[in-house]
Amino acid sequence: MLASGALTYTWTGANGYNSNSNPTTINTIQLIKAGNYFVTGTDLDGCQGTSSTNIIVNPTPIPSTTFIDTSICSGKNLQLLLMEVQIIVGLLI
Repeated sequence: MLASGALTYTWTGANGYNSNSNPTTINTIQLIKAGNYFVTGTDLDGCQGTSSTNIIVNPTPIPSTTFIDTSICSGKNLQLLLMEVQIIVGLLI
């Protein structure tokens, strides 16, 4: 996450997250790290402003498979079919 417009930054968020780095990184994202994240920026005069963003973490998909051919001879083709996998791409702003 990246903030701009201040001299120093303090980040707080879900599951006790805090950081003074900018940009800041949430390592090894997990479902428990979803939620609101806040940044407080302080300028050279000591004035402060706060902004927030909501991070949504989608669960890891668990694909199901169906075997068309359950018995096969060596040297033959085997068809595998993957069912119901959704790919979700998120963009944080």
